[in-house]
Amino acid sequence: MENQVHIQPVTIQGRYLWTGNTRVRGLPRSEVVARLGRLSPNYFTIQFMIRGVVYQRHSRNNDVTSGCQDPLADEAIEDLKLSMPLLKDLGVNTLFIYTIDTTKGHDEAMSMLANAGIYVLACLSSPRNSINRNAPFESYTPTLLQNYFAAVDCLAVYPNTLGIIVANEVLNTLASTKGASVIRAVTRDVKRYMRLAAELRDQRVLPVGLSSAKILSIFRDEFKYFTGGDPSEALDFFCFGDYSWVGKASMFISAYDRTLEWFAEAHLPVFFSEYGAKIDGQVRPFQETLAMYSPEMSRVYSGAYVYEFFDGANRYGLVQKNLGGKLDTLKDFQNLKKNLALSPPPETINDWASSEFTATRRPGLPSQSHNWKGEAVLPECPLDWAEIRSHVEDADWVTVDRETANETEGNLADLVEDRLNIR
Repeated sequence: MENQVHIQPVTIQGRYLWTGNTRVRGLPRSEVVARLGRLSPNYFTIQFMIRGVVYQRHSRNNDVTSGCQDPLADEAIEDLKLSMPLLKDLGVNTLFIYTIDTTKGHDEAMSMLANAGIYVLACLSSPRNSINRNAPFESYTPTLLQNYFAAVDCLAVYPNTLGIIVANEVLNTLASTKGASVIRAVTRDVKRYMRLAAELRDQRVLPVGLSSAKILSIFRDEFKYFTGGDPSEALDFFCFGDYSWVGKASMFISAYDRTLEWFAEAHLPVFFSEYGAKIDGQVRPFQETLAMYSPEMSRVYSGAYVYEFFDGANRYGLVQKNLGGKLDTLKDFQNLKKNLALSPPPETINDWASSEFTATRRPGLPSQSHNWKGEAVLPECPLDWAEIRSHVEDADWVTVDRETANETEGNLADLVEDRLNIR
């Protein structure tokens, strides 16, 4: 990672994301608040607010299940170089990456992003290794976990990795909630692996989260199930896609006010993994961006990711590659840029040093009901942890070959279909 600037990892304290700032050491507390805004309990970190965008590559035929479309891999570095001036101009500080190819290098891309002060939130799943909503227990295999652990190892070395996603919109029906225990078990296993890697080789422990599809009939139970109970198997943050604000809506029309109330006392960071609804053929005004970063919303949420940077078949992009291979900005880009610029960063919008906004109430797991089928008892891990420990001690972790890996593509293919056809 040559020429990488020093960038502080994002951490979690209470219900907010924080990033270190040692420059405030020794300053009077009142002056620090005046300069930087909300303080963490140790006064040496500042609140981090996600101003992000979904960043994914589109193949020519828009069939992203045909291979691992890792936008940060070495082979994609030219696209990232083209993107960097526009990402800076847009004013984003985080990218949401749907898949990481652990067989490829990422040093150049992550260094380039770090130099620009940009963090990465990444899914552990890939087209060939994911939790299949249609067969969750069958997809919970040693191959799945080994590939997830390899992705953890790949991402943990970079200080600008914001966190990891163990499941991206896997639960989207009542029937699919039967697989909730598998997602919670994978969360448990990933956390155990990171503790082991931290113990044996001082590897960074990354925050673990889930991206919800926000299906209203299961949404509140989903949040309680994955964030409540034993911390060793619970999420560190929770995020969700929300396309309910369309055009010139409002907090009331979009029901943003309702979800804001739901999460008012959340004990961990909550943010939008996707937003930016589009009416066919119309430009998005991004008025919800102004609401997203208002004091009212920022007291509860830790920011959001706009869907998406590159234009694809569903025409949700902010930029489009022209015939000459360059990137042209679309009207959506200009509207988002304008409203992000009108939304002050957290260090200038608040003086929330009070513990009033650091709720620590952890919910209990919901009981099984007509609307929720997730079980409290989790499936046993299919791995031999003594063998895993040996691999970590020997620094001899092997990534399963992509051609022979277990292909559990069901729910990921569904997600791609949703992205291309259903908005």
